[in-house]
Amino acid sequence: MFLPQPRYFPPDKGRYSTTPDLKPLGTDYGNGRLDEVAFQFDEHTPQFLANKQGRVALTDSFAEIEAPVVAALSARLATEWPERAFVATDFNHFCQSVCEDIAIVRRSPERGDWNAAMHISTPSHWAPEEKIGQNYATTHAPVPGTERSRAAASSLVDIMVNRGPFVRFTWGLAFDDRLDCHPRHGKTPFDGENLWFRTERQILIPLPELNAAIFLIRLHLYPASTVPREPLRIALESMSPEARAYKGLADDWERVVSWLRTAAMSTLPTQRVTS
Repeated sequence: MFLPQPRYFPPDKGRYSTTPDLKPLGTDYGNGRLDEVAFQFDEHTPQFLANKQGRVALTDSFAEIEAPVVAALSARLATEWPERAFVATDFNHFCQSVCEDIAIVRRSPERGDWNAAMHISTPSHWAPEEKIGQNYATTHAPVPGTERSRAAASSLVDIMVNRGPFVRFTWGLAFDDRLDCHPRHGKTPFDGENLWFRTERQILIPLPELNAAIFLIRLHLYPASTVPREPLRIALESMSPEARAYKGLADDWERVVSWLRTAAMSTLPTQRVTS
């Protein structure tokens, strides 16, 4: 028996932002236990696990810390979900057993920070194979509006490694309910009806003893008809043209905004999460 899917709506204040906006893990968004844990198991767990089958982790200078990283992940899972605890043979095995995508960030005096391991199965229009080995600033360089956070990359990585755990959210729109939106799949055009609100719950867990951090990404998809229309429309209109293009909305912008103005919205509850 799985818990119902939690509800998150980052643009509740009607604005689009790329600031890190880190909150303590466990911040209450009205979803009970699922807000308290890093790993979420809900009614969509079977689809997420099926989507992970056959995928393998990308790595860069990860072997020497793989065992303690897997031990830390396994310990966290056993604490949060004792009934789901298992002995993971390696990083890839662990990643295929949880819904979250997982990245490991390393840091050293010689190299700075870099993406040392990534097991990603639900990318939102980005290619994981292009990000492995990159540092924070380079990883986020394509994202419009991240100039300040990239300039503060060293401080942000230090927070990731030594403080937390934290939770944050990103969001966008999609024109289908595909979990895996790798660029190789292309983009589904907006047909005037199918619009999905796509948000990522991101968890940062420090590993100071390894000079590293765990980065978890759990995707949540909701039909756009079930989220507040007006705050979403206002938030979209606060996007820069560059952000609209990055989010894949430029070509369908007017039709999407028109849809949001006229579509009937349901009254399903959503939680306040500031983006």
